[in-house]
Amino acid sequence: MTVDNAFNCKAMGDLIMRDYPSIVWTPCATHCLDLVIKDIAKLLWVKDAVIKAKHIMNFMNKKTKNVGYI
Repeated sequence: MTVDNAFNCKAMGDLIMRDYPSIVWTPCATHCLDLVIKDIAKLLWVKDAVIKAKHIMNFMNKKTKNVGYI
């Protein structure tokens, strides 16, 4: 079971801003960026680029392990 704490965080932010007007609450930037990146990752050309990058990284990792650098 997952719990979405967005409502709780927003409610707490509202309470803090009510008691301390100089403090401004903003939503979690990390969460917002995560959602944006997930949407971008759904684009076909991005998926293709990620697959190609993974192939390159796998190739490089295998080559460097065989040589003994890692």
